[in-house]
Amino acid sequence: MTFNFKEIPEIFRYCRRNNIVVDIDNILPRGRGYKNKFNPSDKKLKGMYETLAKIDKEEFGNGWEPTGSYAGPEACNRYCHHLFIAKNGEAHPCIGSVNIFLGNVKKLGLKQIWNSSEMKIIRERSYDGKCLDCKLFIENKCHSCLGRYTENLDKRNLLETGKGHTTGCFCFKEK
Repeated sequence: MTFNFKEIPEIFRYCRRNNIVVDIDNILPRGRGYKNKFNPSDKKLKGMYETLAKIDKEEFGNGWEPTGSYAGPEACNRYCHHLFIAKNGEAHPCIGSVNIFLGNVKKLGLKQIWNSSEMKIIRERSYDGKCLDCKLFIENKCHSCLGRYTENLDKRNLLETGKGHTTGCFCFKEK
């Protein structure tokens, strides 16, 4: 986003005017994406999301509060209807949670993976940590991005604790 950061408000407007679903996002800060030069700082990103929310409300009549996952009125809920399957068949809850190996679709099948204990923990939003005290999380306006705002999130920890640990994001709002 750093290279086209100034263009984002116009890209956003173009999408709204043309009935295109807006998914403005930054690179997940995991693996090679951690401390990536293409990602703006949290402060800059939060400011951009606030600008987009203001544009959306004033120009298009859509009210929403920015969250740390991506810009738009809906909080990321991909974990409710989505799995990320790597080319080798390994399944993960989403592209940002590659430390959670749910199994291989070639051996277990999608139904067994989807109904796994780990996916149930994730779909039920069984977390501990900072996000549980956030107004946006409590009001279901944010779901604590698995790829951005969790730590030590892997299959073993999920199964041992029955929870994922959240770290909170730049949009943290106390109850």
